[in-house]
Amino acid sequence: MVLAYDDAANTLKTLRQLRTDEHFRKVYKRAQAIAAKQEIPLVPRRRTGRQVHRDNPTVDSAEQLWRTTIYFAFLDHVCTEMERRFPHDQRQMMLGQNLVPSKLANLNDTIQDELLQVYSPDLPDVNTWEQEVTRWKVKFSDIPNAKLPGTLKSSLKQAHQDFYPNIRRIFVLLLTMPVTSVCCERSFSGLRRLKTWERSTMGEERLCGLAMLHTHRDKDVSREDILLRFDRTGHRKIGKLTFD
Repeated sequence: MVLAYDDAANTLKTLRQLRTDEHFRKVYKRAQAIAAKQEIPLVPRRRTGRQVHRDNPTVDSAEQLWRTTIYFAFLDHVCTEMERRFPHDQRQMMLGQNLVPSKLANLNDTIQDELLQVYSPDLPDVNTWEQEVTRWKVKFSDIPNAKLPGTLKSSLKQAHQDFYPNIRRIFVLLLTMPVTSVCCERSFSGLRRLKTWERSTMGEERLCGLAMLHTHRDKDVSREDILLRFDRTGHRKIGKLTFD
């Protein structure tokens, strides 16, 4: 994730370098060649006095029009969206992955200081941060690399609440941080398939149960257990189903 943020920053820097008149002229020359081949005249749009539904700048040529309303506008929009999607403070938070035992070799003093700076409002004991990280490194120093925990979930089990409270808090925050919106989009799509007109009177409890079954289709649900639970209740309504 840190590498992805760095590459996004390089892409953003490249796009900003393209926002010049010199680069636009190169693009415009290519557009002129294509337009000449297709016999399309390059002329500016007709201006009106009260145009409110599109850009209506005062220009003298098609080149000036497209430079202002298309080329620069498009690059500005892309740069703004990339800055919003890849903020610098979130990159600093992703540096917490270097606390995973299999990646401790990448943890240096600079990264430690950045982690302390970005996570300090959430850490339970900031004063013990340095000695806690030192003990965390020593704990895994004699373990072969092949046996070191390599995920946040497995590393969380090694970070005891009493001995490594700060590191444990960072792991918890990283595990709860959504990297993308895929999970949310999956739930919205699943709900659209479940909540149809034919099921308009379905209650919230039944809808949540169907949504869980639909989203977690990889879970193996025993039909026999469901029937036994149905038989024990003595009612048509089946109790809640939970996944271990």
